[in-house]
Amino acid sequence: MLKTHALVIIVLLFTACSTEDITNEQIDKQITLVETETIKQSPLQQNIELSSGQIIPHTKIPLFTSLPLEVTDVHVNVGEKVQRGDILLTLNDEKIRYQVNQAREAVNELEKGLNEAIQFNQTIKNNVTDIKALEDDIRQSIEQSQALVQSFSSEEEIPLLNILQSSLEVSIKQAELTQKAGFLSQAIPINTFEIEAQLKNAKENLRQAEETLEATKLTAPITGVVAQLDAVQGQTILPNQPIVLIADLMQMNATFSVNNYQMMQLQQGMKAQINVPGLAEPVTGEIKTISPLVNPETNSFVVQIPLNNEDLVLKGGMRVTAQVHIEEVKDSLVIPTEALLFGEDGPYTFVVKGTQVRRQPVKLGVRNNNLHQVISGLNSGDLVVTTGKHRLVEGSEIKIRSE
Repeated sequence: MLKTHALVIIVLLFTACSTEDITNEQIDKQITLVETETIKQSPLQQNIELSSGQIIPHTKIPLFTSLPLEVTDVHVNVGEKVQRGDILLTLNDEKIRYQVNQAREAVNELEKGLNEAIQFNQTIKNNVTDIKALEDDIRQSIEQSQALVQSFSSEEEIPLLNILQSSLEVSIKQAELTQKAGFLSQAIPINTFEIEAQLKNAKENLRQAEETLEATKLTAPITGVVAQLDAVQGQTILPNQPIVLIADLMQMNATFSVNNYQMMQLQQGMKAQINVPGLAEPVTGEIKTISPLVNPETNSFVVQIPLNNEDLVLKGGMRVTAQVHIEEVKDSLVIPTEALLFGEDGPYTFVVKGTQVRRQPVKLGVRNNNLHQVISGLNSGDLVVTTGKHRLVEGSEIKIRSE
């Protein structure tokens, strides 16, 4: 029995030793198939990536009404192109027309009353002038009559008719003077300032009523596209709520929220490539606006990049990213992202040395898409592993895949 157990133990130990020897031998002889790339000098564009951007129309104008009015006609649909001045909606204007007519009648009556008051006051002024003239005429006539009487003598015959005529003129002028003086004693000049103030208010009311009447035909304030339409025929529109939104989609803004670090590196005029999901090629533009104040709700700054959209490919609300060109680093060593690994001590790569590899730490600089600037750790002409690097360790045997 003891011999049987001893035999089993010896067999197990032999088997275990043989398996370990085979495994180590396979590891020692394992060759990893890899792809490589040569480190070389190349100009490198430093970029900043802006994420979570949104396409927003440069101009969008909502339309309102100040009164609760019924929609009588809807002339457009959402997505329809419109020209400035095109009629979008027609609202019931019956009550507004009545108000316009009432306001116009008030203006006409006040204008008529003001004209009559001005004429009346002018008549008073004219009578005052006439009275002064009559007084002068009467004085002269009396003086002439007195002269005729005083010059009368027996030697000289003065026609009685002349004396009577002079006396009659004095009497007539005195009667006219009495009449005008009586009118002035009862006539009180009209204060036109109050009428003018009332007329000014009436004209303002008429202007507002006419503007309200004009507003019953909602027209496009700009050339653009109907982006929103919240009205149907027969519906009563509530005041001060947007009914139609017209957007100019030919000029768009790519809008981004950036942090403090990004904001300090960005400047107006910097070139940028806008990546739009679904478009084969990026859209180019340059930074126009950088908000000088932080948004307290998001703790970020707003950056806007205008985009030409004459073909209307871009739509409002699209999510986008951007690569902003900061500066160009000339004649720098570059390494592709595919050749990099990241450990606890930082980035490293595997450099090919004959049929083996060496684990080489590197210090990186600026990045442009899939290329990184190498500040230290590599030399021009070094061959680094790009494909198969995850299966390598220091000293691993490799074979470079042929083309």
